[in-house]
Amino acid sequence: MAKNLSFSILNEFQKPLIPGLPIGDPTKITIKIKDPIDILGKTKPIPDSVADTPDEKWLQVRKLLGQWAPVESIPKFKNVYAIPYQKILIVKKSSSDFSAEGNTAPITFFPYGEAPRLIDVRVLRVCEFDNPDDEYGEPTVTVLIEWKKQNPAFGRFDHSDIVSSSQTDNLVIQDPPYSQPGPPVTAALEDTTPDGFSVRTTDFSAGSPEGDIQFSTSSDPVIAVVDTGIKTSFEYHSRANGRLNITVTNEYPPLTGSNRKLKLAEVPRNDQYKKGYCSVTEYLRASKESKLANVAEDRPYVDVTEYTPLTSITKTDIKKSPYDDHLLHKVYKDKHEMKGRHGTTISALINQKSNTYTVYQEDTPTTYNLDSTTAILPVKVFNQGGNGTLFDVLCGLTYVLDCHQVCPSIKVVNLSFAGILHQESYSILRNKFVCLNNRGIWAIAAAGNRGKELIVNFTPGFVPMDNQELNLFPACFSNDKGLNVITVTSVHVVSYKIIHRLSKKRQHIVWPLTPQKHTAILNTLNIPWRAFTIVPASYEAIHNYSKDFVNVGVVGPFDHVFKYATKSPDLHATSFTAALFSAKLAAYLKNNPTATRAQALADLTFTGTIEHDGIQEGRLIHYT
Repeated sequence: MAKNLSFSILNEFQKPLIPGLPIGDPTKITIKIKDPIDILGKTKPIPDSVADTPDEKWLQVRKLLGQWAPVESIPKFKNVYAIPYQKILIVKKSSSDFSAEGNTAPITFFPYGEAPRLIDVRVLRVCEFDNPDDEYGEPTVTVLIEWKKQNPAFGRFDHSDIVSSSQTDNLVIQDPPYSQPGPPVTAALEDTTPDGFSVRTTDFSAGSPEGDIQFSTSSDPVIAVVDTGIKTSFEYHSRANGRLNITVTNEYPPLTGSNRKLKLAEVPRNDQYKKGYCSVTEYLRASKESKLANVAEDRPYVDVTEYTPLTSITKTDIKKSPYDDHLLHKVYKDKHEMKGRHGTTISALINQKSNTYTVYQEDTPTTYNLDSTTAILPVKVFNQGGNGTLFDVLCGLTYVLDCHQVCPSIKVVNLSFAGILHQESYSILRNKFVCLNNRGIWAIAAAGNRGKELIVNFTPGFVPMDNQELNLFPACFSNDKGLNVITVTSVHVVSYKIIHRLSKKRQHIVWPLTPQKHTAILNTLNIPWRAFTIVPASYEAIHNYSKDFVNVGVVGPFDHVFKYATKSPDLHATSFTAALFSAKLAAYLKNNPTATRAQALADLTFTGTIEHDGIQEGRLIHYT
């Protein structure tokens, strides 16, 4: 059955190509062909996002995605959630009250909307790495304190050791990374509705990534992946003589080609954190030596029964183990479906895509092939359900900065996550990004997957429109001139145009069609097909967009990372397009180590017309 198919036709000549087509102006015509999918390719549907209403969303997160600590909305802040009875403080390194975990001290507490009072607080955790001295102008550390439930859940504190009143609630990072698996590891679609899925009990494995991993200590650029960690052992199942054989190896099956190994960086440190770091506070609370693992009445804030495997592991072993235990599952009709291993998928994508990059000069591409891929430094800040807290993210970024002192080849940090912040959390997180910028570390952020326009407004009581995403970070750091953040979204082609090959306005041909398919269209128009080609006329963001905050759009078609995930949806979520850009940037920096932000964006992207003006300067890059 014939179907309608629309094209934008640009007539650049001095006589009509077809009757009624204006000279020199674009217009749209509709033709009938038997199967438009054969000509332009099938457009795959985009799944709906997780429920946007806070109550529905957090009910899902709490029950399905492993947020075992309690979560509450902060008074007077719309859609901002945190762990109650906890506060992040930036304190002087010399502080005696906050110097060690387990310390207790009286401190003046100002509950929101209530009279101040003196309460006892306990130091739940001290970040393992000191803040850089230039972050607050003096030696400081980041600490997490907690207090008892008979007091209000939220407020501010006053203490002489708190630097410049720098403190914030321990926010939950609200866009947990979902992914769709294929054995032996997963490949992915972020932000799919988790109906029927529940978080798997963690299979956390202690120890640094070992085996036959290719550790890199060269001067080549390194990408720090701040995510759910990395899994470097893979199981292969086979049957022989009626028996199931399981082989464990350090090689994974990419979508095409031979099995390959993940390439990890080894940082020349003098401690246990040479090969990565785990900052998940909930895991440390369930560790072997923690009271919370053994005394029921002393664990009011987190249900550690969900972390049973961790109760036999020491804190030291947990912190040095960036193991990717992110895994969800669903059982139906006696079948199992899995989702997870988000950080592993991100790392494998970088592993496969970082040995080439393309430079566009006047939109004409030149591709450069490198002799090696980029090494990964895994930083685990999310738990097995894909959830994390601001404190854990701050510790992860501080680890990256600490490693950079002895490993200046860390050039890029990939941030395939996003969370809604309020003013005080924004200020503290921004300080960390200033330090990244001061050390020449590029931060690549995912724009988020809700298909909304990113905006920033910290005015109390401000309510965004339905099509707006408010205060989403680190994505919205990208227009801050004091930072070096590039925010990436995903795009697809929404219209095409036919242009003459000899036109002075000839454009770069994207996805050129075969002459046979040209003929199918142009013969219908009664136009000599050899003189023309078809190129995209405009693009549109699939996910979040903004002319102010989104810097690059990655153009599909998108594919998979793992061979056994080919039946799952393509990787068009911004988690993966951000990782694609991180890979290309690292490859580019290998040959252009002193490139500026403006130069890198100009070289690595071409420009296109973006619907709704959704990408800054219309900058695009292909998913290749």
